[in-house]
Amino acid sequence: MKKAMAVVLAALMLGGCSALPGEERAFAVVLGISEKSGVWEAGTRIPTYQTGGGYVTISARGNSLGEALALLNASAPMELHYGQLRLLLFGKDLAASAQFPEVLRALSARGEVRAQAALCVTEDNVLDVLDALEPATGSRLSKSLEAMMTSRQSAGVVPRITLSDWLRMGERQQAVLMNAALENADNAMPGMDAAAGELAAKAAGKVQLSGGWLTNSAGQVKASLTAMEMQLLSLLQGRLRQGTLSLPQGTATLLEASSSMELVGTEVQAKVRLRYSASNLTEEGLTQALLDALHGLTSKLASAGCDALGVARQAMAGCADLAQWHAMNWPERYPALTWRFVIEVEREA
Repeated sequence: MKKAMAVVLAALMLGGCSALPGEERAFAVVLGISEKSGVWEAGTRIPTYQTGGGYVTISARGNSLGEALALLNASAPMELHYGQLRLLLFGKDLAASAQFPEVLRALSARGEVRAQAALCVTEDNVLDVLDALEPATGSRLSKSLEAMMTSRQSAGVVPRITLSDWLRMGERQQAVLMNAALENADNAMPGMDAAAGELAAKAAGKVQLSGGWLTNSAGQVKASLTAMEMQLLSLLQGRLRQGTLSLPQGTATLLEASSSMELVGTEVQAKVRLRYSASNLTEEGLTQALLDALHGLTSKLASAGCDALGVARQAMAGCADLAQWHAMNWPERYPALTWRFVIEVEREA
């Protein structure tokens, strides 16, 4: 396996685009990659470069990722360039495999791949998702994707981890990757107001960005989070401060939210403060609903071995050196931690 991935790395680094004027390149907006039974498939969404505009999906298959990308480039009307990528989309089977971290490192080694491209995983066919991505009327696909990701991130229902973020996390924290799915009637988007939802719908075409995928210490996808669970994670990460918080028992309109977390021995002590203006729950009901949901979330994180909250940073700070940190064997210790939450809620009169 290591030898095979070394070949892939070499092919990727040697297969970069040569220096060409902008008008002689096809700029990829999304790059999708999947692998099944040793067959690699790569696809990209590019402008048609024809009167009237529009976008087209091109794809290629190969016996390695390097070969698939080389054949993809040969299929394009002009040489492909990845400097304007907004999304790197991966099939779930590939993302769950031991090859996934090496694929990400290999892509990062290609100098023209945009490091700020967001990482995304789908259970649907990757090419079908690419085909369904359409821009809002009068807009570029790149701009529409940015609007779609921004609106969902501000609602707390998706993570936005870029290739650069993933490389930087290392052992200190595991990534939660954005989920993409072909739109259907069951895709709910809690926490998004009507205006943001309308903008996102126009930008998405028939693709829904909602929820996330948990990765373990080896970098493999292990489990998924719903949009509602993603809101809870965003709340604990300090990213969700205002807006509509959705829980299984009801909702609350947040005016201000904050959280803090401390590792004490084998217990994580977390405090969550909410100030809200409206809810169909009493203060006691909201407190209990939030407490139950947070325990459910941390249990799922533990089962997946996903330290998405970066508890490892505090554990590392208590180690005298790197040897002591490695001796701690954090991937095994983390799932055994217990969590204690203190919830403070205040309703505005």
